[in-house]
Amino acid sequence: MGWNKNLDSNYIGNGKGFIDISVTSDEVEAGRPEPFMIQRAMKLLGINNPEEVIKVGDTPSDLLAGKKAGCKFSFAVCNGTHTREQLEAVVNDGLLNHVGELIDFI
Repeated sequence: MGWNKNLDSNYIGNGKGFIDISVTSDEVEAGRPEPFMIQRAMKLLGINNPEEVIKVGDTPSDLLAGKKAGCKFSFAVCNGTHTREQLEAVVNDGLLNHVGELIDFI
């Protein structure tokens, strides 16, 4: 998918890539569904307000992490590891058939 294109050795982007930063669970106290990965990304990007963040994932843990972090929106894509039915069971701001539909929400 090329998600890591244009990321430096610290996995921070140069503004020309698909994503701005990549944070893994081994960089924080606990991984999803805890909000620590999102909070670390926010800190590294200089974002103080979680209302400026949109969380997109493909698991119930992704949705929960977005909600726990206080993100403006927490979306899931239904073409990943979990079914629409599994994702519907978790509080969310929208379920996307594919990530391309995100533009309709923002």
